[in-house]
Amino acid sequence: MSPKGLTVAEISLLAFARKKFEKFTFNSKEDAGFNRVEVLIQLTIIITIIIIFLSFALDVQKSARDSKRKGDIESISKQLEVHFNRQAGQFCKDVNVDTYCYPQSVWFDRNKVPVDPLTNNPYLSLPQDGDKKFMICAKLEKENKYLRQQKVVALGLDSSYYCSGSQQ
Repeated sequence: MSPKGLTVAEISLLAFARKKFEKFTFNSKEDAGFNRVEVLIQLTIIITIIIIFLSFALDVQKSARDSKRKGDIESISKQLEVHFNRQAGQFCKDVNVDTYCYPQSVWFDRNKVPVDPLTNNPYLSLPQDGDKKFMICAKLEKENKYLRQQKVVALGLDSSYYCSGSQQ
């Protein structure tokens, strides 16, 4: 036994642990932290990750607004068809038979005619009272190369528009 009451095996184990621990201690100014180059590399990586995340987040928002626009166009179109005047003045006053009305807020869930989610403006080409046909369009934020509607091409619009027209 040694003077502190430790065995030779315990002393050698402490010496071994001390040598291993010394590898993790900072003995010089160079070992004290990160140098400027390392910090710049880390900042570049972090900023790149943030930019990628933000671009995906903005893309998701555009897709969500485009989906809402498509749903709104279909909803307005369906309500216009439901409220088609088969009799004079059936849904809107002073109009002839077989005509459409300007969309009324009471036809929709929130008692409001849907509008563009970004600009809050009405959609393009809403029919006026007494129109015989209609074509409602919304300009999408993301061009859909696979969306080649004949109606859109006939109007001379590109594939960044989504339209729905009269069925009567």
